[in-house]
Amino acid sequence: MNNAKIWLVVKPNVGLPFFLGAVTVIAISVHLAVMEYTVWYSAYWNGSAATTEAAAVQTPAIRDLASGQPATIVMPDGRTAQLVYK
Repeated sequence: MNNAKIWLVVKPNVGLPFFLGAVTVIAISVHLAVMEYTVWYSAYWNGSAATTEAAAVQTPAIRDLASGQPATIVMPDGRTAQLVYK
């Protein structure tokens, strides 16, 4: 243990509660920051479904599949693939 000699300066019955208290304060402050500064957390806390722009936007391939038509997609390397929903 690197800092084993710290307990010669600070008694464990003082140092351990101080250390655990500091960890608790940090954890609570992180949780409060998430609750205060994020948009999605309040909706999640109230039971709303998560909606993002990516989820809200439907690509033409998804619209085609939803209507029962085959959809063609272009892969990143330029190849095309046809999707059929059965």
